[in-house]
Amino acid sequence: MQKYKFGILLAATKDSAFTIGTLLLNILHKIPNQIDVFYIVQDGFCDLDKRIMQEIVEFRGGGGVNLVFVDFTFEDFSAEVKKYNPNFYIDKTNPILSRYTHMSYARFEALKFLCECEKIVYLDFDMLLLRGIEELAQGDFDVACFRGSASLSQGMGALCPPQFKEVKNYSTGIIVFGSMALVEMYAFVYRFIAEHCEDYFTQAKLGDQALFSLYLLTNPLKIYELGDKYYGNVSWVKSKESSIIHAWGQHNRFWNNKLCALAWGQWWVYYHCWLELGGSAYNRGWKAKLEVPLSGGEVWQYFERIAWAKQIMEIPMESYELIVQVDFKNKLKFTFAGIDKSIFLQVYSKSIYTFVLEFCHKENVITSKTINRKDLNSFLPQFIESQMRNIGFVRNSNKEEKCVLQN
Repeated sequence: MQKYKFGILLAATKDSAFTIGTLLLNILHKIPNQIDVFYIVQDGFCDLDKRIMQEIVEFRGGGGVNLVFVDFTFEDFSAEVKKYNPNFYIDKTNPILSRYTHMSYARFEALKFLCECEKIVYLDFDMLLLRGIEELAQGDFDVACFRGSASLSQGMGALCPPQFKEVKNYSTGIIVFGSMALVEMYAFVYRFIAEHCEDYFTQAKLGDQALFSLYLLTNPLKIYELGDKYYGNVSWVKSKESSIIHAWGQHNRFWNNKLCALAWGQWWVYYHCWLELGGSAYNRGWKAKLEVPLSGGEVWQYFERIAWAKQIMEIPMESYELIVQVDFKNKLKFTFAGIDKSIFLQVYSKSIYTFVLEFCHKENVITSKTINRKDLNSFLPQFIESQMRNIGFVRNSNKEEKCVLQN
């Protein structure tokens, strides 16, 4: 049987099906006519979501692309461990499983398909492709992955072999499984959990990364270390040139961190397309409404402006709600909720001590005021109220407005 050349494996629990639908649309847009097969590891997607995913692959994949749904429930995970320890038991309510679910180990399902696909790229569900990654289907290596910043001892705790305590682990957000030399990793992972089950779920804080790293460090494999191009953080300077953005962090996702969503609106384009096709929605709201996303490195310059936006949007104003425009280049631009968008506020920094406030109408600056940064909270509400009155905009107590702007 002729092997597939290039496959992609995605995985999510049933309540996160929307992330896989969104990612499918994103991948097929950025990598047209290149992928042979998708493997979708899931634990109970509804039939409608499955059908829509199938249609996405069929109609947007350029023809000849296969889609395989792989069942991987908590019970399936437990069964794999029980092959090596029949007495294994872990309560589903274990706190570690609320952060890192059984689906963290779904990436290893790729190992089962290396007999039929030469290169399988696993991508975390919280990734966004900015560019194609079809070049990962090429290359002479057994495995390709990103070297993380955490040590193996941080990931494994007391279970870490002494000789590897200070060794940096390999991240598992993106893995290119590229050789049959890896297939024994599957048994290694579940055997290790079984043999250390009493301590594993208390010591192994980054279990999937730890076991993946330990296997790579203890076997003679050809490892290709991926650069930041394939692991862009939502707030790294260099991420704007990356092929992939990874919104790692429990409350740092494109869909649950408001500022992450503002900074990476591209994800929302694909998500809304998924919804238009009838796919299931995310409905758990913002988990971090106005928090700057976590950063593992140097932050973009505009994230300083995000911090300003946070400060400004938290200022209490009785009559008006400010809505930040997603730009963050030189000036922050705010429109007013429910008001003609030709009326807006711009804020920028004149120095480390001062802000400039510009009240604008139809791209013209009507009034400009330089203030000390420490005075922003007290000055801004008064400034907005007075400028609105000056242009003839009045908001009365029952929320009706009157505007007598002159052209």
